[in-house]
Amino acid sequence: MLRRFLILAVLLGGLGAAPVQMVTAADSSLVAAACPPGTTPLKPVTTRVRGDGGTDTYYDVEHDGSLTDVPIPPVGFDPLGATDAQLASYGLPPRPTDTAELVSWATDMASWKRNPDPGLCATDYRADALLRASDGTDSIVADESSYNWAGYIAERSTNTYVAVQGDFHQPSSLSTSCSGSTLASWTGFGGFYTQKLIQAGTAYLAGSSTPVAWYEYLGPNGAGINLTVMSGVTVRAGDRIHTYEVIQTSTGQTTFYVADNTTGTSKSVIKTLSVSTYYDGRTDEFIDERLTYNGSLTPLRNFGTNGWYNTKVYTKDGTWHSLGSQTEVQVNMYSEFTGYLMAYPYTMSSTTTFTDDWVRCN
Repeated sequence: MLRRFLILAVLLGGLGAAPVQMVTAADSSLVAAACPPGTTPLKPVTTRVRGDGGTDTYYDVEHDGSLTDVPIPPVGFDPLGATDAQLASYGLPPRPTDTAELVSWATDMASWKRNPDPGLCATDYRADALLRASDGTDSIVADESSYNWAGYIAERSTNTYVAVQGDFHQPSSLSTSCSGSTLASWTGFGGFYTQKLIQAGTAYLAGSSTPVAWYEYLGPNGAGINLTVMSGVTVRAGDRIHTYEVIQTSTGQTTFYVADNTTGTSKSVIKTLSVSTYYDGRTDEFIDERLTYNGSLTPLRNFGTNGWYNTKVYTKDGTWHSLGSQTEVQVNMYSEFTGYLMAYPYTMSSTTTFTDDWVRCN
């Protein structure tokens, strides 16, 4: 069934749907675009109304004519009763076959609420690829030292991973001596060996204590987009967050999904990416990061601890694997100025759980 989802996820909306109506963005009342302060609402190109009443709102995020789809299910949509094709069409997580996972999925989907706002918001922030660093002065043994990442990486020698998922309780924004601090918590693939990186998660932007949901994709030589906020997702400290990304390597169609399963709000974004430019399936990541702003690293927001769970990777053979069943790379974050340790992960407490710990803002 999961393999079937990966195939279906590449189909852009309205599988077997009745004829659709095209609505120009200027005339559509569907776009609320409730963007947070410091971000810029993106203007949609058009909105398509599906035969079932759902919508697809399209954006030219890269300003190159390639469109990004934000699908919104119709009023009254029930993911628990939806078919696999409908779930994939609207970018929602697939229905698991494992009994225990199915119970967890059903609990999350029972709290699902329709998010009517397809708005996207541009920022000047980036959740960058791994910036390798020399070991700091603190005595924490790590597989990899970084200026911007803390967490775990699942590693294979070939392009194997095509999906990733992870859960955490949204970290709090605690006091720190550094101004302009940020925090991004995300899952994704790539960014370890190359600049190719596909990712989605939550973030505290500088000057804000209200976290946001976001997605991003990066490639070599500045390709890709900055961190883009997915409006209408209500994220609060302590809430249960689920992130999920999947790519169909034959077409490049990629689904980004972020949900706050406590508030029941979520958003999906579907984009056809150039596989050669953006996809590196040798690694999947589970990371807490400090963002770059206009090319410079920001201080790390004091998040205390972040407990990750349900960390899993999906391979081309159609199988989900726990993070702990893969070759693991532990990543510690160090200051680029002092070399001091800023954040690090504890040893995994199970094959799917670990905790990141904040140490200092810079």
